[in-house]
Amino acid sequence: MSNITAEKTVNVRTISDGARPMEVVAILVKRSMIRVRRMPSAFIPSLIMPVFQLIAFSGAFGFAVTSLGIKNALDWYVPLNAMQGASFGALGVSFGLINDMQTGFFDRILMAPAQRWVTVISSLVSAVVRCFVPITFVVIVGYLGGMNTPGGPMAIVCVAIASVAIAVVAAGFALGLTFRMRNLGAATLTQFAIFFTIFLSTSQVPLYAMSGWLRGVARINPMTNILRFARQGFLGDDLSIILAGPRQFMIKQNGARQNQRNSMVNVFLRPLRGTGHGNKPYRYRSQKGDRKIDSVSQAHQNTILRL
Repeated sequence: MSNITAEKTVNVRTISDGARPMEVVAILVKRSMIRVRRMPSAFIPSLIMPVFQLIAFSGAFGFAVTSLGIKNALDWYVPLNAMQGASFGALGVSFGLINDMQTGFFDRILMAPAQRWVTVISSLVSAVVRCFVPITFVVIVGYLGGMNTPGGPMAIVCVAIASVAIAVVAAGFALGLTFRMRNLGAATLTQFAIFFTIFLSTSQVPLYAMSGWLRGVARINPMTNILRFARQGFLGDDLSIILAGPRQFMIKQNGARQNQRNSMVNVFLRPLRGTGHGNKPYRYRSQKGDRKIDSVSQAHQNTILRL
């Protein structure tokens, strides 16, 4: 009688197979959040600084911004400080990675059965998760101060998208410097790069109010377009037309430009109309006949329309 042995297949992952990448990413992100709870002194400054700058900028430069046609200074500065708070997450990621290098934990991660790109992705995800805390605080303070959101919920969505994008780019830049330098100088250079990129754009005033070399730098600075996208729902622009496509947006812009030209024509014509005897317009006899026309010729009107 033959012995029948039942073989049972067991799914066992060996060391050579490696760990699942997403599991490692989740564990490293969780570890980064635990570090925030254990070391609040490294996270609280990145939370307070955007709120402090929001209050300081809106109070110090509020009159200058409102004189340019913006209803409330908070409508201009809330997206700026939300993005700045999101960029501070890159500094936290850089400091954490440097600490891991100094304590030897980073070497243990490299020896673990996981792919190398997991360490980079986990740091980027940690920066994105951390950035939502300062964004929330800045938006709450803005609402308490009387911030306007004509765009409705889409205004907050645009700010969140722009802030997450800035957090990812800043974290990637910080990681590159940290892997290269392996000291605290990487975090310092990251902070300088973030500040220069933000404040050499339309962070304080619109582009048309700038002059000199700053206007030329702000025109080619990518941060200008990111701030423009983040501020769409706060400055009264029609988000449905903007998001529908460039063609509809250009139609609206051309209509607004035509209305502005018509108002300029009225400004030029108003002093010339009703200034004759008995509040009647001046009239003169045409060379072609007895037909009388207004003193403002059609050529003059066409010249005004071309302004």
